[in-house]
Amino acid sequence: MPQSESKAKNGNKTWQVQQVQSGPGNQRECESTRTPAAQWHPVGRASPAEPLDPIPTISYDLLPMDSNRTTWQKLLLIVGGIGPVGHAPASGTLAVAVAGIPSCWLMQKYLSLPAYVAVVAVMTLVSVAIHQIGDRILGEKDSRKLVWDELVGYWIAMFAVPWTWQLVVIGFFLERAIDIAKVFPANVVEKRVPGGWGVVGDDVVAGLYTCGVLHLACYLAPGVLGLLS
Repeated sequence: MPQSESKAKNGNKTWQVQQVQSGPGNQRECESTRTPAAQWHPVGRASPAEPLDPIPTISYDLLPMDSNRTTWQKLLLIVGGIGPVGHAPASGTLAVAVAGIPSCWLMQKYLSLPAYVAVVAVMTLVSVAIHQIGDRILGEKDSRKLVWDELVGYWIAMFAVPWTWQLVVIGFFLERAIDIAKVFPANVVEKRVPGGWGVVGDDVVAGLYTCGVLHLACYLAPGVLGLLS
């Protein structure tokens, strides 16, 4: 069937209109091949007869919210989460494993007991501030992305505890278990004490419980814990 093509111009845009010669036997075919008038417009330009596509709705919950944060806020979140640790599964347990145990060993090795207490006290206050401000930045309560409270709990748990691999392992798992279980009064502290004090306070309670159990175990079973070798 003979066909011809013509081009129309509109500014710098062009489009093609296919013209089919009409005849008695091809009226239906002409109707099926005819381009609707609403589609005869350059790409990216709508004709008056065609409504504009609606603007897609963007869910801001899926967007990275750190684009509006200041440099110091981003730095605080990086420090509070110990880099990528705060974004990992079981971030609190991982933080104690990769940062809590090594830092505790260093403090026990190079600090006297009074100095150890002083450092842990200062770091507890720093942890309260990090969680107080960090939770506000993140818009969360006791965010899992901030892990300094877990470090404080382990440092308290290992206070004046002899450094043997048995006690390090037992202290690690026991403190984590007590912290997760929220043994009284940790559950009360977490719910009723506001801000960073409540977030860190329940870990302090878990650390004190663990420290007491470890010292009792050292008294009752020193050989099992590697203290007599």
